Amino acid sequence: MKKKILFSILAALILCSLGSVKIGYAFSGGGARGFAHIGMLKVLEEEGIWPDYISGTSIGALVGGLYAMGYSAAQMESLFTQWQWRDAFNDDWKREQLYIGQKRWAPYGNIFFRLDENWIPQLPQSVIIGNQINVDLFRLFAPTSGISSFAELPIPFSCVATDLLTGEQKVFTEGSMMQGIRASMSIPSILQPFPMNNTLYIDGGISQNLPGAQVKNMGADFIIGFKVNTALREEDDLKGLVRVLDQTINIGITNRLNEELHFCDFILEPELPSFSTTSFSAVRDIIAAGESYARQNIERIRNLSDSLQSVRETRFIRPIISTSAFNVSRIAVFGNEHISAAKIREYLDLYSNQDYTVDEIISGINTAWNSQLFELIYPVLEKDSTGYILNVFVKERERKYLAMNFSYDSENALVAGAVLSLHNYLMKNSRVLAEIKLGGKYELNIDMVKNFGEDYGIYYRLFPYLDEKRIYFYNDSHDKINSARSLEYGLVTGIGLYARKAIVLEGYTYTYATRLYRDISEVDISGKTQSISGIGFKAYHESLDDFIFPMRGMQASGKITYARNDLLSEQNISKLKFDYSIYRPFSKKFSVVLKAQLGSHLIEEEQTSLDPFYLGGRNGFAGIDLYEKSAPHYRLVQAGCVFNPLDNFYVSARIQTLSYSDEGVLFNKEDFLTGGYLELGLKTFAGPVKLAAAISEKRTAQYYLALGFTDDIFHFSRR
Repeated sequence: MKKKILFSILAALILCSLGSVKIGYAFSGGGARGFAHIGMLKVLEEEGIWPDYISGTSIGALVGGLYAMGYSAAQMESLFTQWQWRDAFNDDWKREQLYIGQKRWAPYGNIFFRLDENWIPQLPQSVIIGNQINVDLFRLFAPTSGISSFAELPIPFSCVATDLLTGEQKVFTEGSMMQGIRASMSIPSILQPFPMNNTLYIDGGISQNLPGAQVKNMGADFIIGFKVNTALREEDDLKGLVRVLDQTINIGITNRLNEELHFCDFILEPELPSFSTTSFSAVRDIIAAGESYARQNIERIRNLSDSLQSVRETRFIRPIISTSAFNVSRIAVFGNEHISAAKIREYLDLYSNQDYTVDEIISGINTAWNSQLFELIYPVLEKDSTGYILNVFVKERERKYLAMNFSYDSENALVAGAVLSLHNYLMKNSRVLAEIKLGGKYELNIDMVKNFGEDYGIYYRLFPYLDEKRIYFYNDSHDKINSARSLEYGLVTGIGLYARKAIVLEGYTYTYATRLYRDISEVDISGKTQSISGIGFKAYHESLDDFIFPMRGMQASGKITYARNDLLSEQNISKLKFDYSIYRPFSKKFSVVLKAQLGSHLIEEEQTSLDPFYLGGRNGFAGIDLYEKSAPHYRLVQAGCVFNPLDNFYVSARIQTLSYSDEGVLFNKEDFLTGGYLELGLKTFAGPVKLAAAISEKRTAQYYLALGFTDDIFHFSRR
């Protein structure tokens, strides 16, 4: 290799004497390790070495594309160290951006499966869909939208992807830089294959991870290769499916890469043992490691610089960065199957013959994305004779999904559930959620909603359900003494309206039957089945930034029901229930919270002992067990704070005050309980984890553990 380098430098000297040497940079892939390219570029710039041609693969395509646009190494370092990488890889819908009609259901599901035409679950193509990455790349490369050929860039550029169907390499030299670079970055099993021009593309590293030959074809005489890909793992490091899969892919990459090395005249290959392809949180350290390696090899680099000095000189390239608006002459939609182009343009809320900034276009894309109808939706600007065509590429979300929901909490033990989601499948603009739960409780819920309108309109609902649960009875010492099984089945039918992000209102009728029967008890507590029918009204507003671990926003809901025994009901039961929560942030990491709950039976008769309010548990007064106390009237007030010290980690502390009465909620004599509540929460890929402790006066501590999505999906749909 040393002899080859000496020969290459000698050849470069000869070319320099002829005044015709052209330098090419070939940037390899390597995931997050590719940010070491930037550190090495900083040193090369200081030594007056600049490329005439650039080609890159995967992360090398991203770095190389920005460098070809005119970004300096320092500018790229500033860009990538400030980038919120957690958000870039997060394709979850932002709850606070959803319309109120979409917030009628709580989040659910540890694993989601697309159902094919035969209703057979399909494994996902990748860990990450990559829609947010598409949008971020559009933001970066929108200024190049007026360029049709990459040769027109300040530094001619190309990038390499791999055709998933044929395995052949695809070299992008024209068209959309955003699309070409995104195709090159599609790491198998991590990012979805990128659909483009009726072809699926995956990472260019599969076919050509260090595109030295491509730089040679572009016209370079002297090629500097930047090699940062991971080496093959040793046997003791091949533990687990993911590492074996990574090794399998890396074998092919390494073999092809070695074939490309002989095209490079000078190799920069830093050792990066502390960093993996997914170490995006260590961008700053990876850049520093690349720079440190280059400085340790400064003599090699200066010898190279001296040999090229006769034609090399320090230069400044003005980046192609535009903050001006683009005149959109028309909007074209590609990839849609069931949703019309007109409807998609309506979701975007963007119009032809208007000037839009990049931020305004992205805002429109995010609005359409939050309709939850698309798996991918991203923009590409294309220059035409009158302005720019806004091309919107979409991949519609599968209309049939199956979600598996495994959860555990100390109140219901282990629960295994499955949720079938049909979105616009049975009827246009409709949604059906069918859930079954087994384990600590048994439930069957089917919620069908037909909407008339998008962000505002009216709807009707059918919600049949069946649930069975265990209810405990306690003595004065707070010990469980008996338990009973409670079976309830019923139907809720409603007509409602929703208005953008403001409120949803619903008037409904309901009928249900319930009875208790013996479980673990010395006394037969079985009774006859009670059937109740009535009417109700409910309202809901939510502006929380997150349903599970909110830091800002408000949630308010109210329900009132009316059932009379002279109107199809066996008993008189009418109830009012109101819940209110507000989170007020004082900093990015700290918020105060105020919660209030109120419930009251509105008919002061003996029948108020039926269907009482249960006051305890993690979502009530946490200092007592879920079914330990019940009452026909209660108030629960909580005040505290939420702290988010680390990414995805939350600490919540609250003081709780509970007042309850058998006679009235406002003016009659009441019983009081006070207590404290502390909760630790963690977001994981499999769902939330919550560990909590609570204490009330004259009572030992209560402990709670919740794993997975334990909230009621149909919290709004129920009677």
